[in-house]
Formats: sequence, C-alpha cells, structure tokens
Amino acid sequence: MATLITNPQNQTQPSSTTMDHHVAVIVLPFPAQGHLNQLLQLSCLVSSYGVPVHYVAPPVFSRQAQSRANDLINPHDLQKIHFHDIPTPHFDSPPPNPDSSHRFPTHLLPAWYACLSLREPFSAFLLDLSKKFTRVVIIHDPMMAFVVQDIGSVPNAESWRRSRLGSRGAGRSSYGWSGMPTHAMCLADQAGGSACRRVSRKGWRGWAPQPRILDHEAVGGFVSHCGWNSCVESIVGGVAVAAWPMHADQPANATLVVGVLGMGIVVNEWAGRAELVRAEAVEDAVRRLMGPGEGERVRRRAEDVGKMVRAATKKGGSSRLEMDSFIAHINRM
Repeated sequence: MATLITNPQNQTQPSSTTMDHHVAVIVLPFPAQGHLNQLLQLSCLVSSYGVPVHYVAPPVFSRQAQSRANDLINPHDLQKIHFHDIPTPHFDSPPPNPDSSHRFPTHLLPAWYACLSLREPFSAFLLDLSKKFTRVVIIHDPMMAFVVQDIGSVPNAESWRRSRLGSRGAGRSSYGWSGMPTHAMCLADQAGGSACRRVSRKGWRGWAPQPRILDHEAVGGFVSHCGWNSCVESIVGGVAVAAWPMHADQPANATLVVGVLGMGIVVNEWAGRAELVRAEAVEDAVRRLMGPGEGERVRRRAEDVGKMVRAATKKGGSSRLEMDSFIAHINRM
C-alpha cells in the first residue's frame, strides 16, 4: 500500500488561526507542467484568504512546481502551502517520437498508468484530513477525477474541478506561466555533438521567467505557439501575439487570441499545419504585428485587454469578487 508523505522541507507549522479553521482545501493537479503552475497559483490565492491549503502531487512534480514558482510567487505566500508527496511506482519515460505512426502521444502512456496508483493514498489522506476539519474541499484537475472518486464515502468532503471554478471566477486567475518539457532532452546535431553542450556556457537552458519578460516595456510582440499559459501571460501583460499553434489546445487558444480578442495575428493557418513554415512567413508576421495599420490596431487592443484583465483581479474587480464568493461558499456554516 502506498503511503502519502508530508514533505518536511516545505511543510510549515500550522498557526493557531489555521488550527482553529473549520475548512481545509486539498489541491490535486495533474502532474504536467502547465497544470502544476495554474493550481499552485490558485493554491496561493485561496491561502491568501486564511484557508489552509494542502497541495498534493508526486514528489518530482511537487519539487518542480515549487522551484519554478520562486520567481513569480512571493516566498511568504508559498510557505503557507502544505505540500504532500504521493509516491508513484517507477516508470520509463521515453522521449517523443516525431516519426511515430500514432497520432496519440503514446510516450505519455507510462505516466498515465503510474497515475492510476494515486487513488488509494489520496483517499487515505482525505479520510485522515476529514477527521480534523468540519469540511474538506478538493480542487482537482479534471484529468484527475478518477483519483478523487472515493469522495462520496466522506460525508464532510466536496470537490470542485478546476474548470468548474471558472463559473465563480477562480478560473479567471491572471497568474501562471508556460514552460518547457518536464524532462529536458539534448538533441544531437548533424555534426554528432550535443546542442546542450554547445550552449552550456553561452545560452540559457533553464526556466525563463516568461511573465517578467512579457511585462517588460521593451517587448512589443510575442511569437507564440499559444499554449494556454502563454496566452494568459500575453493577455495579462497586454502583449500582442503572432500566433503559431502546433497541437492540442493551441489552435483553439489562437482563435481566442486572434479571432475573439483581436489582439494577435496568425503566423501560419492551422489548415496548413503540415506544411513547412519558412523564415519569410515568420518575418512577414512580425512585420505586420509591429508595423502601422493592422499591427497598431492589434497592439492597442492588446493593451486595452490587458488593462481590463488586471483591473478584474484587483480588489473590487469582477474576478476578485467571484473569488470572494467562492471562498464565502466553502466557508458556509
């Protein structure tokens, strides 16, 4: 039987206020970078209301989320979160195979199978916490629904999917950042050397603080594949986007940024995704984005959208009021 382990290096001692609190929140992200980021930011937001928050994830992903959050989250806010590790069985993590005949990313299957083992230790942790608080609220990634399925046997527990929180404004949080693959890989170049070795003392191979970069006044546009975190960061920063979607949710996100919000232009149409995108096409998109006429309208629209989003998350803003409503709901007597 797997046992859920509290991480002593990141576990803060509960204050008297926390101990007297009748509600606790468990946050359960899907173990992938884009999911870890959003729910850790949400954890800090919920914790800022004085609600004890327990962030549960496999050890390597928990450490990953914390290490990459240091540049964006106030360390004092991060220390308020109670981190708990769920051990997972060892599994091989093969690199993606671009020549695979399968359209499904089969290299992710081992991780999926490993996640199946999380149900039992999570249920044990939930049961233990339910004995200490009047109500336990679980906020989980929709892809982790199978892990929390035993909640029906715990009478004082309730669950919220991350997507459902959007109706109460929590899903509109302006925080988060996009990233690189969970496991870094070195690609051999044609000369037989390692690209990673060649840039080891020159380039930046680590985690780029993308929100800070986009927030810099010198940045006028962003060529993006339109992952959701990148879109959110562009919107919050008021930065126009040259959209170049590749896969998954990126085409839909690009449609939102370009077609709905009007704060971007398309580098390459999704219908032509199988075609080679040449440097001239990227250059043309950048010139359009940064030039007069169309580019000026798009950049001005991006600034306006950014101002509206930032205002919504401040005290008295619509998103903040919705979050206040959610906190009041879970604290109901």
